[in-house]
Amino acid sequence: MHRLFFLSVLVLALSATVIAIDEEAANDRITELPGQQELHVAQFSGYVSVNWEASLFYWLVEAADHHENKPLVLWLNGGPGCSSVGYGALQELGPFRVSPNGETLVTNPYSWNREANFLFLDSPAGVGFSFSTVNFTRYGDHSSALEAYTFLKRWFKRFPRYKGRAFYIAGQSYAGHYIPSLAEIILKKNSRKMNPVMNLQGILIGNPNLDRESELKGRALYWWSHGLISDDTYRGMSSTLCSSPKTYRAEACEPYFHAYLQEEAGNVNPFDVLLTYCEPEEVSKYCLERITSKYMNRKDVQQAFHAIPTAWTLCSKPIQNNYSLPAKDQSMLPTLKLLIQSGLQIWIYSGDADSTIPFIATRIAISKLHLKRIAKWYPWGHNNKISGWSEIYEEMTFATIRGCGHEVPMYAPAQALDMFEHFLAHKPLPKYTM
Repeated sequence: MHRLFFLSVLVLALSATVIAIDEEAANDRITELPGQQELHVAQFSGYVSVNWEASLFYWLVEAADHHENKPLVLWLNGGPGCSSVGYGALQELGPFRVSPNGETLVTNPYSWNREANFLFLDSPAGVGFSFSTVNFTRYGDHSSALEAYTFLKRWFKRFPRYKGRAFYIAGQSYAGHYIPSLAEIILKKNSRKMNPVMNLQGILIGNPNLDRESELKGRALYWWSHGLISDDTYRGMSSTLCSSPKTYRAEACEPYFHAYLQEEAGNVNPFDVLLTYCEPEEVSKYCLERITSKYMNRKDVQQAFHAIPTAWTLCSKPIQNNYSLPAKDQSMLPTLKLLIQSGLQIWIYSGDADSTIPFIATRIAISKLHLKRIAKWYPWGHNNKISGWSEIYEEMTFATIRGCGHEVPMYAPAQALDMFEHFLAHKPLPKYTM
């Protein structure tokens, strides 16, 4: 009798806990964003505390169809210090983009939430709506990864229906540091568990910062081969002093970068060399920063997102200015090797018109891993057109997306979605045939 009573009390207590968690998630539900067109998916946003002084902001957009059977993808933008909500969600692969008037939202027909549930995270604390009550003077990859891991642990408690579901991490640029660092922590924690909550299956990284030496060499070669710098500037950038973090001397190398930025490259957009710089007031499908910032700073928008009122910015200058230089120079290739050995699915992609982290730099970095190739460089296609090129290794896939810049889903949305679908399906990109 006592045992039955005890079990009844326990069941009631557990039920109350589940209800409390569900209510907490329900409080984060977005009823509608200002200017939102009709969207038949659930959206949630809010804060998750990661320690006594900091909370991270998230935006969850569930999958368009059968969300209960589809994987969860965490999206991280880089910078370091730039908003995943402002860039990834609202300018690249989310369900909406801000209309040219900055007042309404336009549906993105190529949103990646057609294939997965998407969790956009502003990380580290201080990015976007994420905040800290302490003014940090130094940031780094390890502290950012620990914050993100703590966020995930507590977020899964708020959304228990995602526990154990296939989980992926995707992102771009400096997420080439964020994602491997976070994935390594998750795998180490999971090694002690039979049925891990974070069922990490793979990572997908676009135009990634991976290896500083490869980037220095790859940029110089890319800029020269695309006619952006002179022979003299190329020789200077390729010198021993300027092509390795170990020997780099700013006083000797900065004149070459100045020549590139101020004299030789003109007003070519470094994030897409096929375009020119976005003017301050310019609004186009490739120049969305001003209207995104305008929208996110509206009072009614911040209220709809359940955000603390703030002067919202796409990127945090304090983080950009104080992010640890050793962290930026650290090669992520050793961490990537560990992830490869774990059996994770790993895809890396590059828009081939990006000169900030050019595909040449990424190819040089990958070559240092000495991976066994199982499918040599081949053109892949979408809608009977060449979309880019790909090479498949025993442990990794690398792909380029033709004619687009740093933010691939913004420049080539159809091809990017096609690539994402193949990534989730664990299928190689289709060969282009004439």
